[in-house]
Amino acid sequence: MPPRSRIPLLIGLALVSLLLILLFGARIILLRSYENLEENEAHANVERVVNALKAELESIHTLAKDYAGWDDSYRFVQDGNRAFIQKNLDDPNFEHLGMNLILYLDREGKWVYARNFDLQKKLEVPFPKSLRTLLTPGSPLLKKLTPHNTCEGILTLPEGSLLVSAVPILTSEFRGPAAGTLVMGRFLNTAAIERFSLITKLQLRIHAATEPDLPLPLTSFEKEKIQVVRGADNNYLSGLSLLHDLYGNPALVVRVETPRTTYQQGIRTIRYFVVWFAGIALLIVGVSMFFARKLLLVQNKGKESHSRYQAVVEGFDGLIYIVSATRTIEFLNKKLIERLGRDATGEICHEALHEFGGICEWCDNEKVIAGETVRCEVYNPKDGSWYYVISTPVFNPDGTVSKQSMLTDITEIKRAASEKAELESQLRQAQKMEAVGQLAGGVAHDFNNILCAIIGFASLIEMSMGKNDPARPHLEQILAASDRASQLVSSLLAFSRKQVLDPHPIDMNRIVRDVQKILGRLITEDIDLLIHLSEAEVNVVVDPGQVDQVLINLVANAKDAMPSGGSLVIETGKEELPAELLKAAGAVPEVPYAVLSVRDSGTGMDSAAKEKLFEPFYTTKEVGKGTGLGLSIVYGIVKQHNGFITVDSELGKGTTFKVFFPLVRAAAGTEHTCHPRTRDLHGGETILVVEDNPAVRALNKAILETFGYRVIEALDGSDALTKFRAYQDEIQLVVMDVVMPKLNGRQAYEEISAIRPAVKVIFMSGYAADIIMEKGVVMDDVSFVTKPVKPLDFLEKVRTVLDQ
Repeated sequence: MPPRSRIPLLIGLALVSLLLILLFGARIILLRSYENLEENEAHANVERVVNALKAELESIHTLAKDYAGWDDSYRFVQDGNRAFIQKNLDDPNFEHLGMNLILYLDREGKWVYARNFDLQKKLEVPFPKSLRTLLTPGSPLLKKLTPHNTCEGILTLPEGSLLVSAVPILTSEFRGPAAGTLVMGRFLNTAAIERFSLITKLQLRIHAATEPDLPLPLTSFEKEKIQVVRGADNNYLSGLSLLHDLYGNPALVVRVETPRTTYQQGIRTIRYFVVWFAGIALLIVGVSMFFARKLLLVQNKGKESHSRYQAVVEGFDGLIYIVSATRTIEFLNKKLIERLGRDATGEICHEALHEFGGICEWCDNEKVIAGETVRCEVYNPKDGSWYYVISTPVFNPDGTVSKQSMLTDITEIKRAASEKAELESQLRQAQKMEAVGQLAGGVAHDFNNILCAIIGFASLIEMSMGKNDPARPHLEQILAASDRASQLVSSLLAFSRKQVLDPHPIDMNRIVRDVQKILGRLITEDIDLLIHLSEAEVNVVVDPGQVDQVLINLVANAKDAMPSGGSLVIETGKEELPAELLKAAGAVPEVPYAVLSVRDSGTGMDSAAKEKLFEPFYTTKEVGKGTGLGLSIVYGIVKQHNGFITVDSELGKGTTFKVFFPLVRAAAGTEHTCHPRTRDLHGGETILVVEDNPAVRALNKAILETFGYRVIEALDGSDALTKFRAYQDEIQLVVMDVVMPKLNGRQAYEEISAIRPAVKVIFMSGYAADIIMEKGVVMDDVSFVTKPVKPLDFLEKVRTVLDQ
């Protein structure tokens, strides 16, 4: 047989032998490797789910530690203050924490507070009776806990499996002794399991250990070892792991089904490979002589290919391409071919990769061909992605130089950096708003005490002055200026959303009619004021004075936006909240809202101005023509009334503000009406006046003594307690400041009421509402007067409380 004929025969025999070897090797080695890979994948999937459960338990434990290591929790377990529950354990807090069960116990294991909340139905449900039987002295949840010795794990209840954590209740500095134990839990229900499936992207099932039809008997499980079994149809693997509860008993069986895609793909690949290899073998035999003749050429090309391959191996293995000095693509890696959808070898790089008609503006071909390595970030408009590109020279055997570029997709990194910058901006804005709010609250208290003395003593002078006294007009100017200063303080508190409100049902139409004359004086003659009120009543629960201020600020803002005149339209009506507000507030779409609309034909504003519209001290007006607080105050008042505000504006097309308040069905006679004082405000009772500010204390004493009352003064809460003990049989009323040294008003009142439970009290304060609440004074259960108060209003309150 001639050599030329022997070569194809030898090649054919070699190919057949190789095919048989590969076939048996694939069946014995590859398929077993695929099975091992699938089992490892099943193990890893179960571990992901178990780790996700552990992370869930850790998050519950972290929340429990945050709430337990808190001075407010420490005090709550000791005094059971209901205000703590209303503020920190209401429905929104349960939803925000994603917690089903919260339980506070004192040192003796007695229950201070317990609540079970259904997160899907968003309502309270009965507390699990079975948990009560488990909370015995021998329970792990009630063992002696320390800051470093806590308890968390799984409890199996008839109501379902519960992820639970118990930590000792300590102070905010994590100091003891422990006041009790805080238990938090989250049920591992169907919704929770679905959420784990979404997080892990796995087909997940969790069985209770007590179920009769478990995938495997409990005795088949080894401690902390994952079992893998094949499905009935051999199309999937089931990974199983047994979890134990706090008592060490079997609790849950985690089951994750992993499709056997790797094994099935391996079978198909082997089959395709056999067919493909047989065809290729025949083709190779037919052209073997041709390749023999071209062997030398192939060897030379092999060296060139090896050089390029070596350059690729030493570089990055992401998206890689090589172009010549003329920008012709010489090589594309597989990943880039898949990204393009074709092999673009031989095409021009900027046309194939970016679909540009000309050279890219960031092209660095000349620099790299000259031997320089270039690094840069490039945006590709073709797929909307950012890439980090490293371009290096490749020296070819024929002496030419090509450019190799390696691209890393950094789109997500760019997006994350942008989101981080936005979040940092929002955080700075929130911190700025909080700082201004704290400043407003502090200024309000000191200024209210000053105004209280000015208004009070000036009013006493006015009451004792004749109607024709020449000094009376000057005194009236002092009182008017004091009233304006009082309104300014009220505005500051409204801006910080800390104003003590007096909300009551009222028709929105009435508010607009009452303030209409004031609005007419605010605008200029070249502005047409049109008021369209709803024919039906639009009843809301608001503080009318605060809503007046909203209208005044919006009208003043509209006037400044129309320097050359225009039209200003005020409307009332009923509407449903816009979709964007519904999504943000979680409101019910079917519930209508009362709407107050203020529309002007002024200059309008751009989107940048609208984004900062409600920020404090932001203004588009010239220096000296605006403080930048008007719309911030409007925003604070609206939010304090549980309302919403929207703005629609374009440059040159005017602006429309819409204020939404919850609509109510007002009962007859619920609106506040002003009645002239007809009763005598004099009296002869003995009143204990407790005030740490000397000017305010002197004022209250002067007002009461002027109208016949006998006054006993006290400098602070401790002095008030001493004076009350000395004159307890004579004192009919206690007028007391809320915030004082030694003992605050609430503490002093509790001591006084312990001596005489029926004693009457009026609290006074110029502090913001949140500070008053911190001191334990709830405006709904006591008589309260906000500083500054006019003498006749103060006497009216005293007379009313005494006559009750």
